[in-house]
Amino acid sequence: MEGKVLVANPNVVAQETDDGAILMDMASGDCFELNRIGAEIWSRLGKGESPSQLVANVAASYGLPAATVESDVRTLLEELTRSGLLTSSSP
Repeated sequence: MEGKVLVANPNVVAQETDDGAILMDMASGDCFELNRIGAEIWSRLGKGESPSQLVANVAASYGLPAATVESDVRTLLEELTRSGLLTSSSP
């Protein structure tokens, strides 16, 4: 995923909640719930952060080991991509 630029599917609407965010694909009606860290990752993606930047920034924000964060971020990005909420393209 590192060589790709990840962007939100244009059909996806995000709504922040007290516990994170809800993502809804307006074309399919599918919903996806994110916890607070997942919502932060989604927001950072919207600002153009790459997966490696996400890992470094989230690890620094929460004082977590980068290896742990990398695994979790990769899993989330793969799931969002598989669900059609993220798309990837070459830079």
